[in-house]
Amino acid sequence: MKELAPIGTARHPGILDFPEGSVATGRVLFLKIRIDSNKIGSFTMPVIYAFSCNESLCGEKLIPLKARLSHIIHVRYGGGCGGGGKSSGIWLLNVLRKLHCELFISDGHYHWQSGDYEAVRYYPELDGPADTGVLESVRKMNSESWSGHGDVSWNILARTAQPTGLFLHSS
Repeated sequence: MKELAPIGTARHPGILDFPEGSVATGRVLFLKIRIDSNKIGSFTMPVIYAFSCNESLCGEKLIPLKARLSHIIHVRYGGGCGGGGKSSGIWLLNVLRKLHCELFISDGHYHWQSGDYEAVRYYPELDGPADTGVLESVRKMNSESWSGHGDVSWNILARTAQPTGLFLHSS
């Protein structure tokens, strides 16, 4: 594990329950995670973990810098003590292609909340055509095996499909 340079992103009270942050806010860690599984074998994966508001990180850094994220996980989004309780993360469906996502893992709990509306108001690049029509479910895990908050699906973003043109939100 290595700590990288801190990242400065906005913390909007309309999105976050605790916009003041904590001692961890803005920190970025690089980790090499070793996975040992009797089903898929053993391997090491690099992970970058940023203690940041997802909406701000995506709108201020990831999309403008043309980041590529192989996996995006949307499970229990906004729950717990992370401070994101005003957003369901539904806007993630609008940025899958922009971030070149290959695998979207989700519990399917998305509905527009006040924080989602605020996010696309602050960051219009989080709005736009949803990629829900190009998601191919390849695996499903029962709720009790992950979060107890609904079945979790692994969805591949089809490379050949075109965006649906469906807008999940419009101003």
